[in-house]
Amino acid sequence: MNTRTLLVTLVGLGWFAGLGSAADAPRLPQPVQRSVDFNREVRPILAHRCAECHGQEKAKGQLRLDSREASLKGGRGGPAFVVGKSADSELIRRVAGLVADQEHVMPPKGARLTAEEIGILRAWIDQGAKWNTASLIDRGPPPSVAPRQPAVPPGDGHPLDRILSVYFAKQGITPPALVSDAVFARRVYLDVIGLPPAPQALTAFLEDKSPDKREKLVALLLADGRGYTDHWITFWQDHLRDGKKDLGTTDVFTPVTDWLEHSLLQNKSFDRFASELVNPAENANLPAPVPERDDVPRVATPAVKRITDAAGFIAGLQAGLEVPRGDQAWQVQAVQNISQVFLGVQLKCATCHDSFLDRWSMAETWGMANIYAEKPLEMMRCEVPTGKKPAPRFMFPEVGNVDPTAPVKERRAQLAQLVASPKNGRFARTVVNRLWARLLGRGIVEPLDDMSVQPWNADLLDWLAADLVAQRYDLKKTLHRIFASRAYQLPAVEATPAETAYLFRGPLLRRLSAEQFVDALAAISGRNERAWRENGNRLLDVLGRPDRRTVATRRECQSSPLQALELLNGAELHTLLFEVRSQALQAEDVVLQVRQVFRHALSREPTEKEARTCASLLGKSPSAAGRSDLLWIIAMLPEFQLIR
Repeated sequence: MNTRTLLVTLVGLGWFAGLGSAADAPRLPQPVQRSVDFNREVRPILAHRCAECHGQEKAKGQLRLDSREASLKGGRGGPAFVVGKSADSELIRRVAGLVADQEHVMPPKGARLTAEEIGILRAWIDQGAKWNTASLIDRGPPPSVAPRQPAVPPGDGHPLDRILSVYFAKQGITPPALVSDAVFARRVYLDVIGLPPAPQALTAFLEDKSPDKREKLVALLLADGRGYTDHWITFWQDHLRDGKKDLGTTDVFTPVTDWLEHSLLQNKSFDRFASELVNPAENANLPAPVPERDDVPRVATPAVKRITDAAGFIAGLQAGLEVPRGDQAWQVQAVQNISQVFLGVQLKCATCHDSFLDRWSMAETWGMANIYAEKPLEMMRCEVPTGKKPAPRFMFPEVGNVDPTAPVKERRAQLAQLVASPKNGRFARTVVNRLWARLLGRGIVEPLDDMSVQPWNADLLDWLAADLVAQRYDLKKTLHRIFASRAYQLPAVEATPAETAYLFRGPLLRRLSAEQFVDALAAISGRNERAWRENGNRLLDVLGRPDRRTVATRRECQSSPLQALELLNGAELHTLLFEVRSQALQAEDVVLQVRQVFRHALSREPTEKEARTCASLLGKSPSAAGRSDLLWIIAMLPEFQLIR
């Protein structure tokens, strides 16, 4: 655009390649210069990169690396490492490639360890090779999924705040004053309907003198079914891998968009919502049985619009022209998706081998998958048949189990009941944790897909979960609970470094999602389109909308140079900013135009200097380019792009 100025600094990247000189020989990466944590840094490397060949089930070269004792005992080549002397350790020489015979470089297949990973292993060995678990793969006791109703501390006020008052006192935290009405209005509008408040609505709220006006505003926004659906549908599309279609490829999956939109407009109870996804309607488009011959091409199911068809979620992605088999069979994808989204359990690792990082086994994963199989599926260990076909079963037997002898149709229905059962506390905890993370920037349990991790406040999590069940799984009522709490209305804070222990002090500062950014600019321009309906929009993709080939329970929110370039010069944003239909932005009064943009975009009046500068930019007779430049300038402000 003609009035924009941007200072761009390009950092040159050099690639240097030798031609067979001695300098090209592998060098030993230096140890990282920090204290290394075994569980967080070392254990994942050993588990994911070494245990397949040197674990309990297989010990190539008679070497096991699944315990400190076994590693020090070593195999045919001696001990795996020498405590305190990483440079003299066989493990380090092998992973760094410092061996005469390249067949001895480890791992023998897949990507080599990075210099950072080798540096972590070196530092760990030099620091004493501390190993604070009995074994590399510690299955531990089965996790309890029973619901719990915690006691709320006595006193007045919101139950969540009474629970948090105990937490704050224990942590020595004095909560600050709540945010202003204008900040609250912008925050809750964006969180409920995905749009900033229009100037007239903001004025009416600010002028309201009633003491309960914030709670009334929350109720008003949640009652806007269309606005709520147009915003929250993207949250569920990410989770249910729905919406963005890769036109022109050989990938096949069935969207659940019509069913999802209808469910949100109805405010369908969450137990029914989940049950319909786990056990789709009779006329749902589930994949046909796998043919016996490998060379029979897969035929895509015709796309049919049905609001009752929720089968696309469990059917999974069928990539390429071959019939998906083994660990890509749709039944396996189904239980991976169900367990991740509704139970906070990642089964992807346990599909190919007993999980290295948690308690889930292959037998449990494939037993779940066989709930959906007409003929029992054979377990595949890293694409190698095992000869074992586990009986259909649910992963949490304390909740109940399926009848392995029942027909598939009945087993599906039984699984749906078990997943969404009031006895299954994991189900309610998982979804309220996701909602809390969406609204306050971080879950009560992190990572979101590992609900076996200790929450930073178990009473807070369990009260929200129990309340959801008591409210008959009405997610809007849970959202209302959170919005009405003082916890939600505290000033936003910066995220703490990953290595620092987390303390809740208020909502984290959050970036607008891709759809919020585009929808807000469209609304300010006077247009009613919502971004979730678009397909193949580069701006949305660059700003973080996932491709939805797989479940995405959290979006990457870090800024990038690609985003900066797209916001500077992208065609989609250029078109969006030029299509101004708002009457207020076409008025003769230039000052009125500036005030309209500031109040709609930022929920505040411009300062005197801002008003003067922007009016000067527009000139006495604003052109389309001038208005576009003004919108672009506002859109680039951190104040616009952040939810404070």
